[in-house]
Amino acid sequence: MNVPELQAAIKKRGIPMNRFLDLVRITPSSWSRRVKGTSEMTLAEIQRIVDTLNLSEDEVKDIFF
Repeated sequence: MNVPELQAAIKKRGIPMNRFLDLVRITPSSWSRRVKGTSEMTLAEIQRIVDTLNLSEDEVKDIFF
């Protein structure tokens, strides 16, 4: 996962991080593990992120693949 790209997408949409985590239903501690790479995101989490941020196909590729 490209963490800087994901963080840029969140910031670009003007969503505060605590609100974003509520929307995608990820706890702050789980989020920390995901961005540090000590735990992988589930497909359901990725889908909620894509839907919440309304990511384009290119953004999805850049961030998650």
